[in-house]
Amino acid sequence: MFDNMRRELKKLDRSQGGIPIPIQMPLDDEGYFDRRCPSANCQSSFKVLFEDWRDKVSDARVFCPICREEAAATEWNTPDQVEHIKQLGLRYFQGVFNDAMAQDARDFNSSQQPGFIQMSLSYRPGAPILVVPISAADKLRQKFTCAECGCRCSSLGAAFFCPACGHNSAELTYSQTIQPSANPSRHCRRFGNLYEGLLVWMLQRIALARFSKTA
Repeated sequence: MFDNMRRELKKLDRSQGGIPIPIQMPLDDEGYFDRRCPSANCQSSFKVLFEDWRDKVSDARVFCPICREEAAATEWNTPDQVEHIKQLGLRYFQGVFNDAMAQDARDFNSSQQPGFIQMSLSYRPGAPILVVPISAADKLRQKFTCAECGCRCSSLGAAFFCPACGHNSAELTYSQTIQPSANPSRHCRRFGNLYEGLLVWMLQRIALARFSKTA
């Protein structure tokens, strides 16, 4: 009894390889993919052009363009993306559970022999889990292209490291930001973004240094 359910649960076991569930994440109008640094000392939001995330960024390690935190590609989801993945997983499991239970009920009923006492099993699935679509964050102000591998990303302020290879692009970022601009107010805003980004990066470095000394 419940053979179908046991088989499906076994498939979900990580030690057995699990079951891949295809999930589509939204991109912004320019094809950039929302990412968030997993470091508790950073938590910066940034974007990577999806084709570069797919083709240039390694599954084994990704670098934060702000603090250079290094982690596997699975660790960079935003809170909205994490919740979206969770809901899709629950909906998938609900469908598998419903199908397996319905088949087990049919198998049990068909196996009953005529006699004085007969039993039957029925199953009614519950309401389906509704997954609310998520949308990509607005386009970020500044775009950067790694001079080493060509990976393209964007951030609210200055970005110093390549998400794909970790190359330090602080000098290039600085030169791009202070280059002459026909719009003085825009030039001031860009320099302000750079200054703010440098300040945040320095504070994060100080915090990390203090943490490493006290740990």
